[in-house]
Amino acid sequence: MQNDSLRIVSAPLALLWLFAIAVGGIAAALSIAVCWLMLRVGGLDAADKHGISDQVSSRVGGVIVVLYLFFNAFYLWFVQGQSWSSLEIAVLAFLSTYFAIGLFEDLTSRISSIRRFLFMLSAALVVVGAMNDLKLTRVDIIWVDWILGLSPLIAVGFTVLCLAFLSNAFNTADGANGLVGGIGLISLATLGLLVPSSLSSLQLAGAVGCLVFLTFNLYTGRFFLGDGGAYAIGALVGCSAVYLVGTRDISSWFILTLIFYPSADLLWGMARRFATGRSVLSADEYHLHNLIYGSLRSRCSSSVVANNATGLSIVTIFCLFPSLLAWLGLIPLDDSRWLHVALLMWLLYAGLWFKLSPLTKKLA
Repeated sequence: MQNDSLRIVSAPLALLWLFAIAVGGIAAALSIAVCWLMLRVGGLDAADKHGISDQVSSRVGGVIVVLYLFFNAFYLWFVQGQSWSSLEIAVLAFLSTYFAIGLFEDLTSRISSIRRFLFMLSAALVVVGAMNDLKLTRVDIIWVDWILGLSPLIAVGFTVLCLAFLSNAFNTADGANGLVGGIGLISLATLGLLVPSSLSSLQLAGAVGCLVFLTFNLYTGRFFLGDGGAYAIGALVGCSAVYLVGTRDISSWFILTLIFYPSADLLWGMARRFATGRSVLSADEYHLHNLIYGSLRSRCSSSVVANNATGLSIVTIFCLFPSLLAWLGLIPLDDSRWLHVALLMWLLYAGLWFKLSPLTKKLA
């Protein structure tokens, strides 16, 4: 990607800037401008780095989301006089740490996946150990809940693993236009509006930041969240989910349906690699979004259209659908039927994967 890809060099790009500023205001304008400046530092991806991208792209798109969060938080504090709780400050510090780890990797490619994961575990241990409201004490699975109740240390360790896992899952899924940004937008908006909490300001700001990012991601097809953006969104969604499950009468299965795709895709990918004797941390081209893109690309002349269709179709099926069930009140948030929705989504994911995977055809 050329370094001037964020400049207003055409009427469509000018309209994108205007839309983004209309949605996010001055904070959006500032975050986009900083992202443009970051393009001169680095963070470029090769055309084939993301598996389904066929052009050089930028990995610093997550700067838009994270900086929007901070500019918005500063505005609420400095202009409107909103005070920030210790929980909100802790979550901001936590997602900033994850963002810094990922951004450094985006710009330098010098941190191995194992070291990144260890850094992320350490950061999660600090925030979970410091904040009682960020400890998972139940997941609505009887035997797991029994184990979590044995000792606070077990609950802390389990929560730390979940937070680090979810952020890595969001990063792994960042392979199609609109996919992770769309899941971040819908899940944060749903958590922030349907279930008001002391984190609602951060949730809604994160949702708007994702919308601003998606404006350029979907139009150009040359902006990814990168490790930094995906880690940060995963951290915010994860902290919000843990807090809400622990303080509200909400089914953890409802939360799982919102973040189903990145979680399922990473779990399935790890199981797939383990079964074939490969490192579970290695990369491959058999993610469901890769397979759907391959199917759509064979029928579509435009790679960007196929890429967008891949991401948006996954977001619609695996995130927007359960959100609508909650928004429309079709299933109460504390209802046990969310387990059935999660199982249905697993069946759909597995059915699509086995239908589209060339590995399945080789075994036939």
